[in-house]
Amino acid sequence: MVAYEAAEGRIAAEMIAPAPPGVPRLVPGQRISAAHVAWLVANRDAGVFVMDPVDPTEATVRVVQS
Repeated sequence: MVAYEAAEGRIAAEMIAPAPPGVPRLVPGQRISAAHVAWLVANRDAGVFVMDPVDPTEATVRVVQS
């Protein structure tokens, strides 16, 4: 688990999907880009509901350990 702000360049190990509509923005195996990080932080700060996050505080994302 790493903070959203430190996730750029890492490989996601969980699905991140805002609801609605529930379409995944990140899926396991996907490299996390700067755009993903900006989206995660902005949506967390705006209070967007994310379906079933591993971290219910939505401060960290599960990544593959490298």
